[in-house]
Amino acid sequence: MPAPTLLITQDSLPTTVVAGTKFRGAVAVNLTDDAPAVSVTLYASTSPTLADATPLQILVSRRKLKAGKSRTFRFSGATLSTSLPAGTYYLVAQASGAGGDSAPAASTATVTVAAPVVSLAATVDSVAPATVSPGRHATLEVTIANNGNIDSTGLMTINLGLVPAGSTEHANVATLNRNVRVKAGRSAVLNLHFTLPKSEPAGTYRAFVSIDQNGKATSAIGASVLTVEP
Repeated sequence: MPAPTLLITQDSLPTTVVAGTKFRGAVAVNLTDDAPAVSVTLYASTSPTLADATPLQILVSRRKLKAGKSRTFRFSGATLSTSLPAGTYYLVAQASGAGGDSAPAASTATVTVAAPVVSLAATVDSVAPATVSPGRHATLEVTIANNGNIDSTGLMTINLGLVPAGSTEHANVATLNRNVRVKAGRSAVLNLHFTLPKSEPAGTYRAFVSIDQNGKATSAIGASVLTVEP
């Protein structure tokens, strides 16, 4: 029995996919001879060939594909390797049957693969109350934006500090650890409670925050003034 002969007659692919994430799409394959196809393997390739191609997913046909007939394979869980370099790729399909493998068939459309990026930016929104005594509690509201293309997750180390009026140097007053998820292109608002050290000198301050999550760091100084009274 000869190997099947396969063509991709139609494709529906996303424009951009982030390496390491799942994506949705579909390819319509057509058999041009009588050799039935048992399965179809999808690859990501920088050319319309299998040279240096990366396997994505195997799609098994539940019925034999007859000559001149086509079938659309839909995939919702194909995952691009995190090691796949950023660039433009074809989706290349290869059919397998009792007679062996078909020649590869490439999609007309291409997919741009982007490297996964987390980019955090912090903003100090407010501090309350506006006046506080040493040894008493205060709350800092901080917005953390993720301007990257993948979610930022895991343990977040948050350092809170106070910057004296007329200075840019801060003194740390508290360190907090939170499990936080900031979705790609979204932001998260945190209400951070801390106790002002009893030794904190009286004066006017601005709040400072520095954040580190999985090695991605950001810091910010707020505009609101906190007055420390004896």
